[in-house]
Amino acid sequence: VEWIQLWLPGFFLLLGFMPYIGLMLAAMIREKVTKIVRGLTLVGVKNWIYWLHWWIIFSIGSVITSILLTWIWFIVNYVHYASFWLVYIWMQLSLLGIISFTFVVSSLTSNEDSSSMIGFLSTLFSSVLYIPVVVFDAPLVVQTILSIIFPLFGVMQGAAMFSKFGVAGLAQGVTSENAVSAGAVHLYVAQIISLILWTNWGIFFRADAPKKHRHKKSTYKEYSKNGNEEIEPSRAANVDPKDIDQDIVARVRGLGKIFK
Repeated sequence: VEWIQLWLPGFFLLLGFMPYIGLMLAAMIREKVTKIVRGLTLVGVKNWIYWLHWWIIFSIGSVITSILLTWIWFIVNYVHYASFWLVYIWMQLSLLGIISFTFVVSSLTSNEDSSSMIGFLSTLFSSVLYIPVVVFDAPLVVQTILSIIFPLFGVMQGAAMFSKFGVAGLAQGVTSENAVSAGAVHLYVAQIISLILWTNWGIFFRADAPKKHRHKKSTYKEYSKNGNEEIEPSRAANVDPKDIDQDIVARVRGLGKIFK
């Protein structure tokens, strides 16, 4: 059946990405659970700097992985007619999209044990969602919108596109000459937009988490230095710094040196 030939490559590729998703999620959730992120925030590390370090780490790995996967696809003669760089761009954007997807998920969950299950469920969701798309040959606009909404869908769309113009279909490949008509340009634009959106969502959700506790009413009583006079929660923030225990100040400064 033709639709199975178009569907299977993306499905198997997502299965290969599952451990990649699990490892990234486990690393980010572990930092979140152990309060490392909170400690970095307390010593003045900006939120965008924290995310940038993950981007650098995962992006280096994604470049190497994308080159190897693209090379393997040509070695097995699956995309013999396609342009190497067009396949590589799609593979690279797919991995970057998966990184942005893990940013959002890691911001919404604190269960490290669920990282592998999340990778499996996201793979299953993307592959099942693409079945009616490929069976009924959905318009390119519909596929582009779905790839913007969900990054992993772009993996399925790209694999089907290269398969359709390669060994499973027209035997002419996706090249610079037919990149627009084949839908490659639409796919790349959708993946870039999805990458930007999901990255910003991940940063927003993680940055918004501490703010939820700032407006909570204090559930404990605070007292002045002599221990007799109760201080209103609204007044507690205006206590003279001279009244603060210097031992506590020294410990906080020591914590800052550790994180530096």
